[in-house]
Parts: sequence; structure tokens; C-alpha cells
Amino acid sequence: SYNSFILLAVPFFLLTANLMNVGGITDRLVRLSRDLVGHFPGGLAQVNVVLSIFFAGISGSSTADAASQGKIFIEAQVKEGYDLSFSVAITAVSAALAGIIPPSILMIVWGDTLTLSTGTLSVSIGALFLAGIVPGLLLGLVQMATVHAYAKLRNYPKYPRSTLKEVGAAMVVAVPALMTPVIIIGGKIFGWFTATESACIAVLYAAALSIFVYREMDRFARSSAANPGRGGHRRAVEAEAMIEETRRLLARLFNAPRPERIVFGHNATDGLNMAIKGVLRPGDHAIT
Repeated sequence: SYNSFILLAVPFFLLTANLMNVGGITDRLVRLSRDLVGHFPGGLAQVNVVLSIFFAGISGSSTADAASQGKIFIEAQVKEGYDLSFSVAITAVSAALAGIIPPSILMIVWGDTLTLSTGTLSVSIGALFLAGIVPGLLLGLVQMATVHAYAKLRNYPKYPRSTLKEVGAAMVVAVPALMTPVIIIGGKIFGWFTATESACIAVLYAAALSIFVYREMDRFARSSAANPGRGGHRRAVEAEAMIEETRRLLARLFNAPRPERIVFGHNATDGLNMAIKGVLRPGDHAIT
């Protein structure tokens, strides 16, 4: 068996990301991102990148980032006239920032694994966090510049410039949410708590924001109480609809004639096992 206290941080950071979505924190960050950069060429794609930077500083998971923002932005960008391939690409590459900007789950796993494998070398996760801030922000700026160039070439739309009053109002509302990465990263760097403890504090802080500040969790709970026994079914239906929508988008992206022939796996080994066991038929597409 494998016993690691540090790796307990991983599920807690993922829980923080889910609390952000359910508790209305993501909505406030979307509004702030739009007011800050929506007037740049390729406004919605710029918002996509900036929100990924904010989200990376809270969840630490590129997978959670891609899942959350893919649901929000890909279809919205296509409806506004963006190419599907561009919408998928910018969502994917901006989600990868979560692997660099702290608190990165990859840094936690890598630091813990290297420490255990060497036995003598102790890798500071706080130092890894500190080292990822500037490169992550620089990559975000480069992605925004790339969006700007493509938007100019392809005539992508932009939003009207927000007034200073609107930006200030959005900032005030979003400040409690933006304090999450400050608490997580600052506490770890200054030695106030460990990576696992910072993840637990992030969960508690996100829950407190959702319940007492933004009060979105109350509405979510009342909605679930009004439909007892149907919450799980609703989530299952939503998950199935998301999978089907993902199949349709991938089919359009790769020119596959039949979306239902797209099969998902966790990794390349899954794809090979499906082929060996006869799960894959001629004409199927395995996405891993």
C-alpha cells in the first residue's frame, strides 16, 4: 500500500473546485474577468484565459479547470462566431496553467514522490509553489497575446469596454474569492500550514464564501430539498448530456461522421485494452 499524508491535498483541492462552481464563486470570477479584458479583441477567449489563471490559483487541477470552463466557454464561443478548433484549443491550453500556477496538484505529487523515492532529498512544496507564479503568469500573458493576434486576423468579436465603476463593483464582489489563493499560497510559503492543511483550509473557506457571503449554497440546498430523490438523477442526466455534447464537439473537430462511435478511456493503455477485448469496432475512435 502507499501511505502519504501530503497526497490528501489532492481530493481537497478538487472539492474546492466543485464548491466554487456550486457556490457561485466561479460566476463572480467570470464577471470580473469580463470587465477586465472583455473589451480586448477576442473578448470571450480573453475571459477564458484570465478565468483559467484565477481558477488555477484555487483548484490546482488542470482537469477540473478544463471540465468547468469547457462547459461554459466552448459552446458560447462557437455561438459568437469563433472557430470550434480555436475554442477547444484555447480552453485546453489555458487549463494547463493549473499545472504551473500554485497550488498545483502536479507540484504536490512530484515533490512528494521525489522526496519518498530519494529518501535523503527533501523537496520543498512551498518553494515549488513560489517558483511557479511568474512562469504561470507569463504563459497566461502569452496566451492572451496569441488570442489577440488570432482575433485580429479572424475578426473575432469583443465586448464594450466596462466603466471604472463596473470594474470596481466586480472587483469588490470578487475580492473574497480572490483571497483563496492568497491564503493557500501565502500560508504554505510562510510556513503557517502544510500543503494538506492549506487544501483543507481552502475547502472551509470556499464553503464559508458559498454559504455566508454569496449565499448560493442556500439556493442550491433549497432546490435539492424541493425535489427530493431527484438530485442524483438530475446530475446523472446532466453528466450524460455533457458526454454526448463532448462527443458531438469532438466529432466536428476530427471530422468523424458518427459521434456515437467515439469511446473514452483514461489513458493509452485503456485504448489498447479496449482494442484487445473487442470493445472497439472498426470505425470507432478512442479518446484517451
